[in-house]
Amino acid sequence: MCSCKLDKFEAYAPGKIMLAGEWAVLELGIPCVSVPFQKGIKVTVESSEKIFFEENKFTQSAVDIALKYIQANGKKIAPFSISINSEISEIYDKNSEKKLKPGLGSSSAVVVAIIKGLLKFFDLRVDAKIVFKLASIAHYLAQGKIGSCYDVAVSTYNFPIIYKRFDPDWFDGELKKFLKNEICIIELIDKSWPFLEIEKIDLPSEMKVYVGFSGESSSTTKLIESMNKFKIENKKKYLEICSKIGRTVEELVFALKNSDVEKILKLFKQNKELLNELSKSSGIILETKALKKLCDDFEKKYGGVAKISGAGGGDCFIAVCF
Repeated sequence: MCSCKLDKFEAYAPGKIMLAGEWAVLELGIPCVSVPFQKGIKVTVESSEKIFFEENKFTQSAVDIALKYIQANGKKIAPFSISINSEISEIYDKNSEKKLKPGLGSSSAVVVAIIKGLLKFFDLRVDAKIVFKLASIAHYLAQGKIGSCYDVAVSTYNFPIIYKRFDPDWFDGELKKFLKNEICIIELIDKSWPFLEIEKIDLPSEMKVYVGFSGESSSTTKLIESMNKFKIENKKKYLEICSKIGRTVEELVFALKNSDVEKILKLFKQNKELLNELSKSSGIILETKALKKLCDDFEKKYGGVAKISGAGGGDCFIAVCF
């Protein structure tokens, strides 16, 4: 018999857009500001004769981690199927006749939505802190133990956030214990994760955020690997730029909370210039020609500030204006 109350549940998680703090958020104590995208991923979990879902490294990891938590809470696993309806995972390019990844956080959103859906299905409390931690474990493992998990946070909470990452060294140590069955998943979830901070922020009502796809997909994993190499070889310069980005974001948070339009635009531009400095210093192309053209065109036509969002190297740009 199924240990869930009903035989069908739906769950939703939005995509994400990074407003400010790209790259620097990977360092401890440095914040980023991120907002949910207006589209996302919906999953439906329902009773089935056998466990069935569309398998990839993220969906598999989400199911594995969710089931470990569900079993640790004394629930028996009954067969279920998961169907996924995504509005953000692919964009069809008519010119190349290919499907492209826009970089709107589909991997984090699908992990969050699956975990929410399974917790509902097996009649467990869907608490945002629990969902975030479970989804972070699943996403972090699936992505090769890289990334800050800010995208997981904004997909979980579904409102604009100020985010500071958890200590990755501590986290790696705890994951090793968990994977060796030295600690229970409930214990890992219940622990306070060092340095982690998630705070809601309200954006000024007159502030408009626009998103545009460059027509080029990028690989966050490959970009992080390249940036880590630069960090090892030029640690002082890397941390110097990240510290400047961090101070800029902290000032931006204050300006956003006070609806200081002039200051907000100035700080977004400053963040953009610092990312360009990081790109130039590292030799890694963060703002591609396509992204630069989109950003320049937007600023000329509408004003405001347009910049890369997230890791860059393709994917989307964001623009802020009033």
